[in-house]
Amino acid sequence: MVTIRNVFFEISSLPALWASKGIVGVGFYGVVQKAADCANRLHVMYPAYYAALYAQQLEMMYFLIAPVLERAGALEA
Repeated sequence: MVTIRNVFFEISSLPALWASKGIVGVGFYGVVQKAADCANRLHVMYPAYYAALYAQQLEMMYFLIAPVLERAGALEA
């Protein structure tokens, strides 16, 4: 049985649901933007390494390991 109170509760929770989906969407966009910026920087600074990652379709994943490689100086060699 559907009561008016249950319907009101379901309707009142919709804006919160939309807002949370919007926040998740903005957060996901931020991660993608960070990955794109990092890949672009890699393309400019180390084109050979970028080409190797691009051939394997991994250039957008570089942002995950970039801090470790930069601290270790691994790309300077």
